Amino acid sequence: MLSLKKGFLFIRAAFREAIKSPQLLKPTWFFLLGGLILSLIVFIPIGLVLAFIGTGFWGMALMGVFCTGLLFFLFVWGEITALMTACFFAKNLDGEKGDLKSTRELMRSTWRDVLQFEMAFPALMLSKWFGPRRKKSAALPQAKKSKQPVIQDNWQDALYLMLPLLSFEKLKLKAAVERIRTLVGKNLLRFSPGLIKVQLIGAIILLLSVASGTFLGILVGTELSGNPFASMFQRLSAAGLSLLTASITASIGIAVNAFVRVIYHTAIYRWMINVTEARRRRKPELAEAPPILSGVLNK
Repeated sequence: MLSLKKGFLFIRAAFREAIKSPQLLKPTWFFLLGGLILSLIVFIPIGLVLAFIGTGFWGMALMGVFCTGLLFFLFVWGEITALMTACFFAKNLDGEKGDLKSTRELMRSTWRDVLQFEMAFPALMLSKWFGPRRKKSAALPQAKKSKQPVIQDNWQDALYLMLPLLSFEKLKLKAAVERIRTLVGKNLLRFSPGLIKVQLIGAIILLLSVASGTFLGILVGTELSGNPFASMFQRLSAAGLSLLTASITASIGIAVNAFVRVIYHTAIYRWMINVTEARRRRKPELAEAPPILSGVLNK
């Protein structure tokens, strides 16, 4: 319960940061605008299916595929715009103002890596949960002799660092994976994100918004096109309003989830960088967590 309470405290602190610095919300508005455009694009094939195939089995199956694809690309788009949020938040931590032009350039150069990561993420989680575990005992002595970092087999636990690494270290996907493996191997990640349930709360908000959007979309479509004598124009209008209702409702949850998670993960990343810098310069006072994180941990 304490970790859940701290999760809500962190989310409240994140939105307070957004109120104090409205620039943090610019990526969210950018995401919502892009989500609307994506919805309009997806409506074109849905309208064609409705017009030429109808609402039989194959028609409904195809529309379901398009709606599922829209949901996936909305989620990916949320992760891409979260790169901008990470940059703006990092600048806030340094007492500076973020540059919108440079963050847009970052999005244009990194969106393929984010897309590839999101497509590979389910497989990575399956390999973590069901894959065989390697024994670490045999590798440790050899690593100590060669003074090489131990590449542990639980590096998937640190995948939350992917967006900060893509944002701040300008790494490509493969290099970012190797960087995560090295960080885990050097035992630099001393803080488990599960200690504050930001990710869990964000996931619940996301699932509730997607479920609510699906329900409301079906309800709107049923109410508007329930008449068996409805014209094709009325059916297309009903389908469009249904899709728009579902998309907007789901987009709100995706935006909130992406915002709170990237703020949380960026704060953890900056803490890791502070610890590394403190070790390098032998100044323990530098190994401080960002105020938004330390304030929650101390409560």
